[in-house]
Amino acid sequence: MADRVPQITPPDADEWPEPTPEQLDLVRRALAPAHSPRPRRAGQAAEGSMRRDQHVSDVEFIGPPPQHKNTKHARIAAELRQKPHVWGVVRKPASISRASSAAQAIKTGRLAAYEPAGSFEAVACTVGEGKNKEHLVYARYVGGHEVTAGGPKAVAADAAQ
Repeated sequence: MADRVPQITPPDADEWPEPTPEQLDLVRRALAPAHSPRPRRAGQAAEGSMRRDQHVSDVEFIGPPPQHKNTKHARIAAELRQKPHVWGVVRKPASISRASSAAQAIKTGRLAAYEPAGSFEAVACTVGEGKNKEHLVYARYVGGHEVTAGGPKAVAADAAQ
């Protein structure tokens, strides 16, 4: 038969010992709001709070974020590179201003997938009329410098044709 765990009954409320000042201070700190108001005078900490040089950081420094090679833009750019000089519709945004912004980002290489700047051409246009109006972003790869294991390598614009 398994050993029985003894039943422990808590003492009555009048039997609990009085908490020490250190225990009360610990409870106050635990229940205090995360951001207490700043002290009125520089260098003087409010009672029960930490001084500025004792601040515990909310930031965890663990290094750079992981590199995501398979983003939507990386996939689009890879498809365009496979068919140089061929226009393709890469986006259908809700407005012409968003289409223009996307086209500009592709042309200037603002996104890493489309680097270096100038290796892709892009235009924004609106097709259709009335309720059938659609905003499109066309893009194509025209060549540029690709980074390889041996360093930057110039790629002729018509090498893949």
